[in-house]
Amino acid sequence: MPKKSLSQKILEALELSKQLNKALNTLSPEIREIILKQIQARPRRRRRRARAARKMRRNVKEAASA
Repeated sequence: MPKKSLSQKILEALELSKQLNKALNTLSPEIREIILKQIQARPRRRRRRARAARKMRRNVKEAASA
């Protein structure tokens, strides 16, 4: 499967964004607000988890070499 070019990825992201906005507009304002907050909060959590996992892997590697 060939790699997607950057412009293809951008176009796909824009299309997905349009679809998400259409879906969100069909929901009640309360539910829409909750979903938008969750979407914005998730990346922070992922980064924190990824950082902790890297630290743990590094510590395991150091312990194994010692």
